[in-house]
Amino acid sequence: DDAGSHPALAGWKYFELLRRYTPPAAETTERRRVPTAVRDAPHNNVVTLPTAAKPRHHKLYRLNIGICLCNEYNEVFVARRSDDGASWQMPQGGIRLGESPLDACIRELTEETGLRGEHVEFVQESRRWLRYCHDFSCHDDLTGKFTDFDGQSQRWFLFRLRPGAEASIDLEAEWKRTGGLEAPEFTEWRWMELSNIPDQVPPFKRSVYRRVADEFGLTFSLMSIDMDDDTWLEKERRSARSSK
Repeated sequence: DDAGSHPALAGWKYFELLRRYTPPAAETTERRRVPTAVRDAPHNNVVTLPTAAKPRHHKLYRLNIGICLCNEYNEVFVARRSDDGASWQMPQGGIRLGESPLDACIRELTEETGLRGEHVEFVQESRRWLRYCHDFSCHDDLTGKFTDFDGQSQRWFLFRLRPGAEASIDLEAEWKRTGGLEAPEFTEWRWMELSNIPDQVPPFKRSVYRRVADEFGLTFSLMSIDMDDDTWLEKERRSARSSK
């Protein structure tokens, strides 16, 4: 694909990002070990390594992307998980076979929020893959879906919502599209300051979220400099309302 096929990536070095996409050596090795029958499974299924073939001397991570979506006030989109009403998180999802991380971002964004490529603008990609291990005692629902994975290896991407696109956010978009076959990932959403998000996610994800906040923090500071006076005033009003 060329950059023009992705409205969210127009004007950015899409091919340079793809050139830099190289999974860690350990993950590359494990993907080669997946049997043909599993490797060629339909993309709508989670591709896993059979338990009997799973190496025991090191951990196995699922390739994954994370999406940090901000608005014009530098507030970040977070949503409450439908399977855990106490946890909030940013959108994320697995990378399918033959899919680039950026393609996965646009697909997951559409499935989880209803937003499409033309609704967002690409800003930044994390410099490296970030890993976390599942805490099955905290999220028992994960044991069924990720039985053969110990955790996630994530590449994070920062996108900015285009003006007027907030009205297109629809957490039930995928549920409607599939006729109720796919349950919504989230039950509600809100805007939150990036620095406050790590404290709202499950404990086993917090170290990754803090690293994302640290890496994207400078970019947020630079975007804040570009805010006009009216935007700054509205941001302060929004912050005052959310703190009540």
